[in-house]
Amino acid sequence: MPNLSRHRLWAELDGDSALASLRFATLGWVPRKRERVTGPTPRHAFCLLARGRGTFVETGTCTPCAVRGPGVFFTSPDMLHDYGPVSADDPWEEYYWIIEGARVDEWRRAGWWPTQARFQGVDSATARALIAQFRAATTALDRRDQRALDHAKLALEHWLCAHAATVPPPLLTPLAKTIETWRRDPQRAWSQREAAAQAGMSYTRFRARFVIEHGTSPYDYLLQLRLELATRWLRATEEPVKTIAQRCGFKTVESFIRAFRRAKGSSPGRWRLSEC
Repeated sequence: MPNLSRHRLWAELDGDSALASLRFATLGWVPRKRERVTGPTPRHAFCLLARGRGTFVETGTCTPCAVRGPGVFFTSPDMLHDYGPVSADDPWEEYYWIIEGARVDEWRRAGWWPTQARFQGVDSATARALIAQFRAATTALDRRDQRALDHAKLALEHWLCAHAATVPPPLLTPLAKTIETWRRDPQRAWSQREAAAQAGMSYTRFRARFVIEHGTSPYDYLLQLRLELATRWLRATEEPVKTIAQRCGFKTVESFIRAFRRAKGSSPGRWRLSEC
């Protein structure tokens, strides 16, 4: 556990939906880091060096590289890190958010989430936007404001998805590529046979492999993906149910309401009122 005299920590609100695909856990802020971080890290986390200077040892290098904020880096379980200020007098303001769930595991398997230590500088506009998202989330947690917290998490989730799309991936497995394509464009009317063809398989083989690797059919997986995304939009925004249904790839608002009621036991509108 970080030294609380140096870290300010916020945890999720009680009763968070803990969506299977992506969950933001503890949010931390380090106004001044006095020591270096060395050794393996236990969790997935997204980190923002808002301002400061120090050194960062990237994978495959022996000599610490000088770094200056703003910049971002990621952590994964068992990833080795060696970073921080050179001396206690150096400024180092850092935000980090621990992230959990199947979505991060998929990113990591597909090569979108870094598995080796890297530091990437970002421009001032990107840094300001990310800092604003972190501060909005901390304010929401202090005020116990679930709607504002979900809005901040949704904004950061969008940034992470956009960032992942810019990272050249390694050779993806056919199913990993299919799932990533679905997640990046859920609004499109995806055909299961089209997905099988893109994966270079017959539909029968595609479906069988999908069930073996993911424990469910491609259709049910895509439906659950859309429902989870719709749930996040319902909680984080005030957009009409019809708009959310279209955004998440349902052909009609009626089909969305039926699927949502089967999954949640109530209509999207009533669920939103009870949750928010």
